Amino acid sequence: MATSSRSITLTEKQINTFTQGRTQGYSLTVEVASAQNVVSAIFVFSRRDNPVVGAAPIDEFMNVASPFDLTQYSAGEPAVGEDYFRLATVDLVFRNLELLEQTLLDIENDIQGLVTELNQFDALSEVADTQELFASS
Repeated sequence: MATSSRSITLTEKQINTFTQGRTQGYSLTVEVASAQNVVSAIFVFSRRDNPVVGAAPIDEFMNVASPFDLTQYSAGEPAVGEDYFRLATVDLVFRNLELLEQTLLDIENDIQGLVTELNQFDALSEVADTQELFASS
């Protein structure tokens, strides 16, 4: 039995300046361009009510999904009664370039960790299947 190979490829779009009201900074969009043997919606968000009456809810990026998150949170929109969900794209704004660059490295490391963990689960599953096969013989 061969372990499935997983991979995730990102596209990063950096807009040099971002201004909204009095906030000035740098905008970064990270998107899953392709995903092999794993879902592309790997960015976990939390949805909360907007304090402005009648305004759209606020979606806040929380983290790169763990294997557990992939099984618990729906893709696209929160499930009924849930606050968390997953998307394939995240838009972030930073006050300085150093923080932007460090966050991008953290995201890339977290994604590599996710892929590694999923591959390890596959390997453990294969060992368990093999042991079960021998036990039932």
